[in-house]
This record gives sequence, structure tokens and C-alpha cells, in this order.
Amino acid sequence: MPGEGFSGRTSLRKWWKSIWATSNSPSSSPEQPRVEMGIVTDLDDTLLGSSECLSAFLRWREGRPQWGLAYATGRYLDSALHVMREAGLPRPEALITDVGSRIFFPVSGFPGGGSGRETAGGEGSPVSGTEWEEDLRWWSRALATWRPVEVVRALKRVPGFSVDAVDGEDPRGPKGRISGRWDGDPGVVARVEQALKEAGLPTRVVVSRGRLDVIPASGGKGAAARYAVARLGWRKVLACGDNGNDRDLLLAGFPAVLVGNADKGMREERWPPRVYIASKPYACGILQGWEHWYGGPNIDGP
Repeated sequence: MPGEGFSGRTSLRKWWKSIWATSNSPSSSPEQPRVEMGIVTDLDDTLLGSSECLSAFLRWREGRPQWGLAYATGRYLDSALHVMREAGLPRPEALITDVGSRIFFPVSGFPGGGSGRETAGGEGSPVSGTEWEEDLRWWSRALATWRPVEVVRALKRVPGFSVDAVDGEDPRGPKGRISGRWDGDPGVVARVEQALKEAGLPTRVVVSRGRLDVIPASGGKGAAARYAVARLGWRKVLACGDNGNDRDLLLAGFPAVLVGNADKGMREERWPPRVYIASKPYACGILQGWEHWYGGPNIDGP
């Protein structure tokens, strides 16, 4: 459970009670037909980054409606919805945020009916009029050990590390990740991990392009993707990413593609056979990966 900084134990208890009251309400949205195949992709610098490649990807997908989409991003929910709107992205079947700490489904397509508390969307959203519901079974795993206020307190004591302008709280509940930057000293990451360990805080530390995210121990894009894919019932999956916070997504066991604009260090790693290294960047690399794993003679996948 979150620590004392989260509005006190009494208010947290009331907040959690209100969540489950919402989660037990039946969904009035009609069940949508399910697809059985899907692409799970990072947003920034993977699906997004080249308007030409994104246009090619969207044209490709128009001819393959049987392939669903799930976005896995390090962004918070509101930020993810904003970039989806700005880029004109299609509505995904699942939205994984906060580096895998939280999972949202559109209300109309929530597997088994609505069971979340967090809603967004409406006028001007990328899915005009569509609301999103958080999967509380996934989030409750994080809440069992996640104490974001205490995480921030521990991180602020680490020399050379600067916590982003967040306090670990949110009007709708605790944040799913705490982020920051450091001065380039390679020892800072080790000091962050040591500080969290000494504070008795079970967490995961994810490093990517000069940023460091601290997330619940149960989080991570890979675990979240496996959970979402199982709920959606997808039989075939392509996982796509470009940087450090996508590593466990690429290693989640699905056929995967590391796009051509990936960090040099990522490209030089020794990846297992299920990770294809694309030569093309951004969404063009996603298409190249799909062709490698599922196109032509590989239509049934590996």
C-alpha cells in the first residue's frame, strides 16, 4: 500500500473502496467482436517518429482489420491519449501506460465487461466518445507493495539524481511510475537501486535514454503485454520497440522487432532468435518485422 504521504490511510481506504464499487458495476456497452492477432508497440520513436512511415503503417493496417493494436508506453494515461490524438492514431484494443504499471481497455471492448475506475476520452479524444477503464486486477498487484511517496523521498537523497516534478500522488490515486534524470555518472543508477533497497521498497528500475523510471515490482511492459494479450485472447502477436524501457517487451516471448532507429547499444546487444533486428526505422521497421514473422511463407508465424 502507499505510504503515509498518500492522503493518509483513511482516505486511501475510502478511495480503494470506491474503486471496487465501480469495478463491480456491469458494463452497458455492447460486446465488440474480438480479433485474434495483434501488434503490441511502443509509441515514441517506434510507431511514432516518421510521418511517412506512420502513413504507410496506417494504410497497411486498413487492409488487415483482423490485426488488433495495443500501445505500450512509458507515458501517463493523459499524456498517452494526447499523443494519440495529435498523431491521429487508431483506437487500440489495450493501452499499457507508466512503463507497464497500468493497463486500460476501451469500455466497449473491455474483456469480460467494465471493471475499472479511470475514464478518459470524450470530445476531441483519439477515440471520440470512447471512455477507458483501468484493469484493476493488474493495478492491485502493484498497490500491494507500491509506495510512491516513499520512493520519491528515497530518490531525493541520491546525489546526482533529479526527480521529475511529481510528488508521487495524483487526484485519482498514486502514480504508476516515478521518473528522473541524472548527470551522466554511471554510478548514479547503482546508487538509486541501493537507496531503494535500503528503504525497503520493492521496485523495478528501468533505464532508457538518460531517463530512469522507478515502477512497481510487478510492472514492466513485458509482463503487462502478456497479461493484456491473455485477456484479449490473441493467438498471434508482434512486439515492437526501440529503447531500454522496451527491453522486457521484446523479451516477453512473442515474435518481436527492434526497429532500425533503435539505440546503438540496443542494436549491439545479443538478442535471442525471436527478436528481429529491422534495418528500417520507426513504423517502417514494424512493417518489416511483421513481414519477417508473418508475411509470405511465414503467415502462420514462428
